[in-house]
Amino acid sequence: MKRALYGHRTSGKLWADTANNAFLAEHYPTLVRSTYDECLYLGEVNGQKMMVLIYVDDFLIGCAHEHTRAQFHSSLMTTFTATYSAAQQLAEKLKAQDQQVLASLQRLAIV
Repeated sequence: MKRALYGHRTSGKLWADTANNAFLAEHYPTLVRSTYDECLYLGEVNGQKMMVLIYVDDFLIGCAHEHTRAQFHSSLMTTFTATYSAAQQLAEKLKAQDQQVLASLQRLAIV
């Protein structure tokens, strides 16, 4: 995410849902969301134990083998580059809705 969701009141939830959906998708079926911290995913990728921590829009990837980490990173880049345009469209739709609500409130002299 570069700009589309920043500043929107639901951007945190939208981003968390987007990231979670990516991890639950077929790309990462072996990663499981921690019951203690919703930002932590644990599991195995290519037979290697892996930990992924999401902090805002950064991913911290822990893995014993650099090659597995690099493959996973590449897969993340592919997933989120494709997801970015869909998220950007959603953010623009939400922004338009916000503007419509504000215009309605102004017409009613509430704001």
